[in-house]
Amino acid sequence: MDSGPIHVGDDKQLFIDHRFIESAEQVTLRVNPPRKETVDLFPRDKPWEAFTTGWYSIDWDPEARRYKKWYAACDGDQWAGGRWRLCYAESTDGLSWEKPELGLIEYSGSRDNNILIDGEKLTYTFCDPHACGPHGRPEERFKMIRGFPEKTKVGTSPDGIRWHLPDRPVSALPPGWDTAKQAWWDERIGRYVVYLRVQIDEENELPYPFAGPIDSDPPVVQPTLARPIRAIGRLETDDLTAPWPDDEIRTVLCADQDDPPGSDIYHAGVYPYPYAADAYFMFPLTYHHFTEAESPVVRNDGVNDCQFCASRDGIHWMRYDRRPYIGRGIQGEFDGGGIHGSPYVIRRGAELYQHYGGEPWTHGQYRRLSDQERRDRANWARGRSCVAVQRLDGFVSADAAYTGGELLTPPLTFDGDRLEINIDVAAMGEARVELRDREGRPIDGFGAADCDRLTCNDVAARGRWRGSQDLGALRSRPVRLHVRMRSAKLYAFQFVSA
Repeated sequence: MDSGPIHVGDDKQLFIDHRFIESAEQVTLRVNPPRKETVDLFPRDKPWEAFTTGWYSIDWDPEARRYKKWYAACDGDQWAGGRWRLCYAESTDGLSWEKPELGLIEYSGSRDNNILIDGEKLTYTFCDPHACGPHGRPEERFKMIRGFPEKTKVGTSPDGIRWHLPDRPVSALPPGWDTAKQAWWDERIGRYVVYLRVQIDEENELPYPFAGPIDSDPPVVQPTLARPIRAIGRLETDDLTAPWPDDEIRTVLCADQDDPPGSDIYHAGVYPYPYAADAYFMFPLTYHHFTEAESPVVRNDGVNDCQFCASRDGIHWMRYDRRPYIGRGIQGEFDGGGIHGSPYVIRRGAELYQHYGGEPWTHGQYRRLSDQERRDRANWARGRSCVAVQRLDGFVSADAAYTGGELLTPPLTFDGDRLEINIDVAAMGEARVELRDREGRPIDGFGAADCDRLTCNDVAARGRWRGSQDLGALRSRPVRLHVRMRSAKLYAFQFVSA
């Protein structure tokens, strides 16, 4: 049955699945790993962060016009008396950070430090746009999800520095052991969304049902085998500061039949993509455990890296080829032991800078060092906080073969009067966009022979037909895009106004 054309309006649309590919020849969807930048952007240069920093959040404050970062810092071996504290930093570009002296907490007889809360470790903090609206509560512009041994609590703040920390729990769920929860206001559904750790004690014993399947190409994950131990859950709520509907949690990702035995998914890192419609990305920390023979002293040991998942709704996830998205470095390098991806992405022009962390140690390797090696401060703070650089919209592309390929969209209706496409055409390639009617017939004046050839690498290349960009005459009728490409990568399209 014909469900009618898809109305895309003037929103950007991504080729993360076949929603906009009704048919194709010699075109393949491909995940594109980013370029790693290995400069340490956040040196551990304070005595209260001498051992390590971790469990951080980054968000933009539109009132202060700066990025804010909340991070946990530990001043000594965390398994031998080191103490955790929540600290604060800020930045105008999200890459170069300052650690202001807040004067809030005493450390070694002085308040000249950037410590926000003493003894705090597992937190997730964000600027809440819902609280900034006309019916919001400005004193709660910032929310902090706090983890405790048996309960989860939520703090609020007008500026991200001065915090109101109620003692009442919002959830009876454990805080996720050593995994912080993630939350934000999802404008698409008009509710808060929380991603949290789910613990699978035994194979296939899911404490919360897996999200129901949907039709998708590529298919969304729907495990026939759920491996222990760690997995990802999701819930929605109308009010983060009120009791959460714990009984409505659904498991949305776990290590499954296509993952090796002894593996799990440590945490999510979900990024609701702000530059296109209906796009959520996840950068799960995948964990492959060592066997007892490989790590006889420390059982919780193994290797980590960062994979990539995408979703249209934040519930149903595609895992594509499951290759590393941000991979480990060579053995002996600062990130040779493990990679920790994050959902914190900063746009700079046509590029996206995603924060990630690298460690020289495998997950439990530090605890396998001798007592003398663990006391040696040369073995402290050896990881780095870096960025991985991605093209705008570049996570997934529809790739045409060197010999040529083509794709046809379903019927679309649009606003605007110009077509922009994000495309990378190789020097030996080309692309042409033909506009067709609902039945698939070329529209007079907009056929392949009329289309000006594209030979560029551009995040917003304009479609032109005999030199004209104007599509105003087609705005009221369904159209299809028929894209013929050779040696090209197509990422996105968007109808815009002149």
